[in-house]
Amino acid sequence: MEESVAFGTVTRKDNNLRSGKEEVVQSGENGKVEKHYEVILEDGEEISRELVKTDTVKESKDRIVAIGTQPAPTPTVSRGSTPSSSSSNTTASNGRTFSVTATAYTAGCSGCSGITATGINLNNNRNMKVIAVDPSVIPLGTRVHVEGYGEAIAGDTGGAIRGNKIDVHVPTKSEAYRWGKRTVKVTILN
Repeated sequence: MEESVAFGTVTRKDNNLRSGKEEVVQSGENGKVEKHYEVILEDGEEISRELVKTDTVKESKDRIVAIGTQPAPTPTVSRGSTPSSSSSNTTASNGRTFSVTATAYTAGCSGCSGITATGINLNNNRNMKVIAVDPSVIPLGTRVHVEGYGEAIAGDTGGAIRGNKIDVHVPTKSEAYRWGKRTVKVTILN
């Protein structure tokens, strides 16, 4: 019996890219393993199955993403600017809308616990609208509206989720692939 093995994502710091930018250096590829089972039948019905051995048919290939570390140039502020235009945009405030890069993930993957950084069990709540965030941009527990996704809670974090980037939770892997990677607007609700 052949099974697919999900590829991992590896991030590398890259000083040639601006901070907050990402670039896919290598696309990931799923691997394949062949599992051999010893099956015991009684009256034509399977009563037990034991994994005997696993053969790697094809190694998975990690997805490699370069993460920019080059500092952005310091913007200059004109004297005529209003306080709101010169205020910091590094943390979320009520009613604020900003653009983010959004990818999707699912709790139903090989090696995933299904428990978010805030303790939400996504295996028991497959349809729950949860996003993974950089807590320095959107604090955990914040309610948000995500364009094309709906109202959600900032309830998770992720190793590649830094700066203005989010990961939206969807019930299945096929929905995550359908979502892909897109730029969306996020509005802070509370």
